[in-house]
Amino acid sequence: MQKQPEEATLHVYPLILQRAREMRHPLTPAEKKVLDRVRNQQLGYKIRRQHPIYRFIADFYCAKVKLVIRLMATLMPNPIKQTMMRREPNG
Repeated sequence: MQKQPEEATLHVYPLILQRAREMRHPLTPAEKKVLDRVRNQQLGYKIRRQHPIYRFIADFYCAKVKLVIRLMATLMPNPIKQTMMRREPNG
């Protein structure tokens, strides 16, 4: 039986790699908050930013534990939705 390598190497599309590099700067406020917590292996693992995986770009990725962190952000503010959320009762 042939042994599988620990880390598989997948093909990364050149345009995806280029876009991932472009997306590394400037940081969004959400990325900055996460990066402040994970930089310099504060969690004990190396975390990569804007890491290409096949044809996707992970906001943060840890290869050792195969963890992908995807931050969801609203690109454009939606004042109507924000107003509705404020009016909804808590509970």
